[in-house]
Amino acid sequence: IYHQRMLEVRNLDTAQQIEKYINDNIAWDLSIEHLCAHFSVSRAELYQIFHTSFNSSVADYIRSKRIAMAEQKNLESSEEEAEKK
Repeated sequence: IYHQRMLEVRNLDTAQQIEKYINDNIAWDLSIEHLCAHFSVSRAELYQIFHTSFNSSVADYIRSKRIAMAEQKNLESSEEEAEKK
């Protein structure tokens, strides 16, 4: 039980680091291979972290972040255009 709990804590810490890294580097290469190499985890471990921590696949998580960012920029751009009129 102790060993399982330590793995859960480690995965949570890694998930938080990955989330920050993705947010900070959303415009750059965020392939599975890149993330695995950067965080020294296997592909299976990365998938498990995402499933457990974000209830999402890696690709879906990154895609949703990018869509949200694009929507925010679009909204800001629309507001700037409205202010000019």
